[in-house]
Amino acid sequence: MGATVGVLLDLKTYRGIAKGRTGNERIALYNRAGNKCGIKPFYMCLNYVNGKSALGYFYANPKYKLVRKSIPRVTHNRAITLTPYLKKKLNQLSRYSN
Repeated sequence: MGATVGVLLDLKTYRGIAKGRTGNERIALYNRAGNKCGIKPFYMCLNYVNGKSALGYFYANPKYKLVRKSIPRVTHNRAITLTPYLKKKLNQLSRYSN
């Protein structure tokens, strides 16, 4: 598999990945699309971004594996950041992914 693409999720969806309860987010569709395009989605949450790395999930058929990884160069933002803390973290994330 080729490049890694970050998928930034809100905290509730992120925590639901391991339990298979991601609400309205259809995580399996990201996995399927990534497989077709030769990319590997890395699911992360702003609460677990620390410096230039993040704690997140990779799909390893049939489970999700929790790993710490450097911030991918490309991140698809699915998180809504309303608090000043999360806005600051999002700004930091954008600097590290360039």
